Amino acid sequence: MRENMFRGDYSYEYPDEQFIRYFSHIVRNNKIQTVLDLACGGGRHSLVMLENNLDVYGVDLEAGIKTVQERLGKSDFRTKLSNFKIGSLYNIPFEDKRFDLVVCWRAFHYGKKEDILKTLSEIKRVIKKNGIILMAVRSVESTDYTYNTQKELANELGTIIFADRPPIHFFEKNELRTLLLTNKFSIDVLEEYGFTDTGNGIKTRHQWIVVSGKLL
Repeated sequence: MRENMFRGDYSYEYPDEQFIRYFSHIVRNNKIQTVLDLACGGGRHSLVMLENNLDVYGVDLEAGIKTVQERLGKSDFRTKLSNFKIGSLYNIPFEDKRFDLVVCWRAFHYGKKEDILKTLSEIKRVIKKNGIILMAVRSVESTDYTYNTQKELANELGTIIFADRPPIHFFEKNELRTLLLTNKFSIDVLEEYGFTDTGNGIKTRHQWIVVSGKLL
């Protein structure tokens, strides 16, 4: 997988409303202390979690970590700078069974199927037994997929190779459910929602919201 796997806009300042909704429910109803923000970008969700008095760690490529550390350096959380490390979706620089909650918001779908399996394996490694995953994952209902003009891999239905960004695998509901269950995760929430992205023209980006627990 190429180093631009997390490549994107690190300038987002405001947290996703859907993230706030599900995150708030999780921390109200579970004993959560240590959190990994995987593909944390500029840290918009990391800051929310820090404000909830959680022990938050983050992983992204160098550009993302630079941005989040600049933001933290101007905040009340400057002592947390060392918690944010350069890494990737499939190479998480933390020890086994470290986290109560892993957040992977709008990033799990990057790569071919073999890459995504590596990502899930790494998440499974660093999350505690009975830990929770919170993810937003791209759906086949997204206009990026339904009206794509890029190349779809012949042997990987749902995986699009883009000319200007990393591959994305667009999931069907049953496919995502099977992937998680096969890897010993429960399915607590698997809901679809869509939003309009006006930054790249008018596009509807459908996502699966996933709340899943590690069983073993």
